[in-house]
This record gives sequence, structure tokens and C-alpha cells, in this order.
Amino acid sequence: MHAPTLFDAMGGGPVAEVAGGLVPPLPPGHSWIDTRAVRLAVAALDEAVDDAGMDADSMRRASIWVGTTSSGILEGEVALMIGGDSPRPAYRHFDDQYVAGAVARAVSRLRGIRGARRTLSTACSSSANALARAAAAVEAGESDVAVVIGVDPIARTTYFGFGSLGLLSSRPTRPFDAGRDGLTLGEGAACLIVESRAHATARGARVRARVLGWHMNVDGHHITQPDPEGRGIEACMRGALDRSGLDPAGVDHVNAHGTGTPQNDLIEGQAIGRVFGRRVPVTSTKSFTGHPLGAAGALEAVFSVIAIRDGTIPATQGIERMDPALDIDVVTGRSRRVAVRTVMSNSFGFGGNNCCLVLGAPEAAR
Repeated sequence: MHAPTLFDAMGGGPVAEVAGGLVPPLPPGHSWIDTRAVRLAVAALDEAVDDAGMDADSMRRASIWVGTTSSGILEGEVALMIGGDSPRPAYRHFDDQYVAGAVARAVSRLRGIRGARRTLSTACSSSANALARAAAAVEAGESDVAVVIGVDPIARTTYFGFGSLGLLSSRPTRPFDAGRDGLTLGEGAACLIVESRAHATARGARVRARVLGWHMNVDGHHITQPDPEGRGIEACMRGALDRSGLDPAGVDHVNAHGTGTPQNDLIEGQAIGRVFGRRVPVTSTKSFTGHPLGAAGALEAVFSVIAIRDGTIPATQGIERMDPALDIDVVTGRSRRVAVRTVMSNSFGFGGNNCCLVLGAPEAAR
């Protein structure tokens, strides 16, 4: 984590940027849809398709679900900062670069995905909601294959916006630490391929995990602040358990939203304690990635799948002293080796937009 390289941070705190070599350019002739968001999304999609061994016909028929908040804002800022009588750059196209739906449209065009396109923008729960909606669509038989992408690049708008709210830390974020003082803004993209059981079985797919359940709600307490009682958060976790057919004892790990801000971590941690007590290991992978906003839900779903696959719960980084107000089992120091069959992944956004996902091992019952 270091100072932003994409723009002048004016002495602000560090960010977690994706290294330049991991953001490949688009093919020549696509400048009109070229944004950092699209580049990140395509890179994530290609990795996921390769891992899943998907064939061209299945991908052509797939639906695509994107969760994002900033989309092409980074490039839009450049165009807006051109002053005087200078014309806007010819390669800037509002509908194909800046709006939230531009990512799904560009990825569909670049990779030949012809199914339905959906874009969700619900702040930091955007791609968790996208995954839940995609899983519901597959479950309902609306499509056999759904491509879910969470993507957000760092931009001035988000960086200085969070700074104006006093939410950015001057050092790498320390979720659940007694001295935590804010989040570290991150960026990135993650892609998950969701298939019906019949489709996966027919092609002999290597199934990494199952979507056992989810729940979404909006508590609407405040435009940016969460409900101080955590009632919406608690209800969301309990709703996801109900849909999954699990009680709290059936969950092996919680990947917390865990942003590192004093209020959010306290509220979420206390809600986790009310639902699970101390028996479930909790971690915040934002201590590795920073907070990638709309990409967080999909990225943390990938972390959850890896925990199931490898039987390893990563330790939350940066904790010097646990917040004494929290009575939960946060994994610290070293990663914990333990059998993980089920994970709850939490995503909570501005406006009280909450989404909790429950993912399970391939053989997990539902």
C-alpha cells in the first residue's frame, strides 16, 4: 500500500492499487470503450473462464452481472479537467465509458457474451448483490451460466470523497484493532462463474464451491452511516442463514466487511457476536486488499472459496490490540488451518445496502 500513482493525492493516505502489469491493454481499435474498469474486468473474466474451463458456446449464452460504483469515472475526471475552450478528447464517449452499465456492455462486446446484461450499483455491496441475483437467476432457470464481475478502479471522486467524510486512514487499514482510524481505499476486479448443477455436471466441471444462500436488505438509516444498533446487518446475516437452511453453528468462518473505520467495525463486530458468539473465526481480507468498494463483494467471495478449497483462514493484518468492545474470534498473527465447509461473506454499503452470502464446499447440502 502506497500513495496513489494514478493521480495526485495531495499528501493523503495510502491506497492499494493493482500493479500496472496486471492491467493489460485492450486490443487495438477499442479506445472508445477503454477504461481502467473495463481492463480490470476483462482480466478477471479471462482468469475465471480459464480456471472454469468454459467453452465458447456456454460463454456466448451466459448472462452477465456486474457490480460497480465508479465504472469509468477515472477517465471521466480527465475529460472534465480539460479547461478553457479545449474540446473534450475525441476518444471519450459518455455512454460507452462512464456510466455504470458501460462495463457489462464492453465486456460482452469484447468476449462475445450474448446473454442478458445486468449492472448493480448499491455502493460497497454492489458485487455481492450481483452474485446473489445471478445465483437466483440460475436457480430459477433463467440461464444455465452467469458471469459475475465486481470491479472498481481508484478514482479522485472516491478517494477525495471518502477523505471528506474523514474515513481514510493515514496508514494501512487495521480492521478490528483498538486503534483503527479509517479505511484504505483499494481497487480491483474479481469474476465468478455461476452454473446450474445440471450444466456443471454435463460438462464435467470442477466445482469450487456452491452458493448456499444469501440475503439482501436496506435499513436506510442514513446516506453514509450505518444503523448504530446494527439491526439491518444482524437481520441480513440471519436471513442468509435461513435461506441456506443453516443455524449459526453450521458456519465455519465469517469473512467480515471489516473496513477499519471505528464505527463500522464496532457495529458489525457486535452484530457478528450476537449471531455467532465467539465460536466462528472471523477475518477481514480488506487488510490485504484495501476497500475496493463495488468490487469488494465478489473479491471477498473469491477469498471465501479459497478458504474452503485450502482449509485456511487468513489472519487479519495490522492488529496490534483487539478492540476490547468486541467479543468475537478475529484471526490474528498467522493464518489458521482448519476445515472450512461453509463461509458467510458480509458486504455492507452506504444507505444501509446490506448483502450476506453463504458459500459452501461443493458437496455441502442445502
